[in-house]
Amino acid sequence: MTQARTQLNFKTAPGHQVLAAAGKKALRPGGYAATEQLFAWANFQPGETVLELAASFGYSAIALAQRYGVRVVGVEKNPESVIRAQASIATAELTQEVQIIQGDIFHLEQISEQFDYVLAEAILTMQSDVGKAKILTGICDRSSQAVNSSAMNYESKA
Repeated sequence: MTQARTQLNFKTAPGHQVLAAAGKKALRPGGYAATEQLFAWANFQPGETVLELAASFGYSAIALAQRYGVRVVGVEKNPESVIRAQASIATAELTQEVQIIQGDIFHLEQISEQFDYVLAEAILTMQSDVGKAKILTGICDRSSQAVNSSAMNYESKA
C-alpha cells in the first residue's frame, strides 16, 4: 500500500518539513546523543507531565511517553505537522498519553495547565534574544523545570 504524498512548496514550507523531505530525521543540537543525555539528566518518572515546544511530528513526545510513562502535551504551529503527529500518536496507541496541539510557543499563556518539565529541543536556537526571552517567560509560568538541549553544552565523546 502506498501513501499519497503532497507536493512540498519549498518557498513556504517550514524548515523542519523541508529537512524531513530531504531525509533529515533529527533537528537537534548534538543529534540523538544529546537528546538521550538530556532525557537521562531529566530523570523523568511515570505520571509526570511534559510540555514540548515546537513538537513537529511528535517523535520525541511519543518516545517520552513510551519510555518513561509520562504524559506529554506538544505545541506545534504548523497544522500539517500537527496532523502528521496526531496520526503517529494514534498508530502508537498513545492518544491518552500524548497530545499535540496547534499553537504558538510565543503565547504559552493560552495553556492553563502546569507541567513538571518543558522540553525545548532546538527551538531556542532559532530565535532572536527577544524571542528567547518571551518563550522563557512562558516556560517559567508553565513548569517547575525546563529541559533545553538548545542551551546544553554537549560534547560527544569519540
